[in-house]
Amino acid sequence: LGLTTLLISVFYFVFFPARLYIKHILIGALFTAILWLLMRPAFTLFLSMNESYGSVFGSMKNLFISITWLYVNFAVFLLGTELIATLRKKDVLLLKGLFDEPSEQSIATQSHYVKKLMQRYGKVYEKDDIIFKHGEATSHLYYLVTGEVEIIKNNKILRMVHGGEYFGEMAMLTNTPTIAEAKVSSINAEVITMDTDNIETLLLDEPKVAMRFLRKMAARLQQQDE
Repeated sequence: LGLTTLLISVFYFVFFPARLYIKHILIGALFTAILWLLMRPAFTLFLSMNESYGSVFGSMKNLFISITWLYVNFAVFLLGTELIATLRKKDVLLLKGLFDEPSEQSIATQSHYVKKLMQRYGKVYEKDDIIFKHGEATSHLYYLVTGEVEIIKNNKILRMVHGGEYFGEMAMLTNTPTIAEAKVSSINAEVITMDTDNIETLLLDEPKVAMRFLRKMAARLQQQDE
């Protein structure tokens, strides 16, 4: 079981069209390996209970068995792939709420939701901590839950980020080094970090979220021009 799981994991890691978390690959590979191990005795039992298929297919019965076996193997492999895709999608949908309008969730629901995200993706920074430096290659979008963060370039504050706002989107979207640094100016700051793959999937699958994201970026650029 261990060797089979490892080999399937390597296959998923190499050939899956999107970047995946290792834990998702291992879960999908283990699920596929277990189904394959259970499938062999189940298929043997099925054949023993349906011996009359030979009279139906005649000399083609061996070909029928081979095709059926291949089909079932392929179906099991697809189930493992679907499980991995579902786990990945779950992470993306979990982050979706950060881009919802405030009116769409109650205060209690929002508080519980953000707390859950902080446990999974969050980090608490202290005053004067640097979240990212100028010229740093980063592929993350940052969401500030509480506190204040200064976006600084050449000792000049370009923007003050408050709770409920995100930052770092320019470097993430353009895949270029950051043009400023992000520094915590409050006593502490709770920050949720989202990777590029999840954000790209979210924007592609959720047009409303993409429009909100673009509107906020346009408004921010307009403010900078003024």
